[in-house]
Amino acid sequence: MKIFFDGSCGPTNPGGKACFGFVLFEGQNEVYRGRGLECQGPSATNNVAEYAGLKRALIYLQTTGYKGPLQIVGDSNLVISQVNGEWKCKKPHLQTYLKEVHTLLDEFESWDAWWIPREENYIADELSKVTPFD
Repeated sequence: MKIFFDGSCGPTNPGGKACFGFVLFEGQNEVYRGRGLECQGPSATNNVAEYAGLKRALIYLQTTGYKGPLQIVGDSNLVISQVNGEWKCKKPHLQTYLKEVHTLLDEFESWDAWWIPREENYIADELSKVTPFD
């Protein structure tokens, strides 16, 4: 199973609406798309939205009972690097997301995560912008 995730915050960052999107693939087949609003106001940032996309995808997979190998791809270098333990997470509100993501990942047989350019993440990127910022 492969997760593509993304997030955006608008019309201002920080302080807008933090929206997320994700797409799940099994092999070459798309199996599910998700999107939504994580929060709005002072706590809303692009990074919150990015983490929300990954977290919500993992929560969805948990509801399906899938526990097999997992590939995670996203265009947020910060989220990918923090999830992989390559960068420290210094912001308390992001530490909460990181801890939740790792707790969810513990349920899977194995996982790996890597960064991709935005143009390769276009479906999740578009989904993260479907919720209007107005």
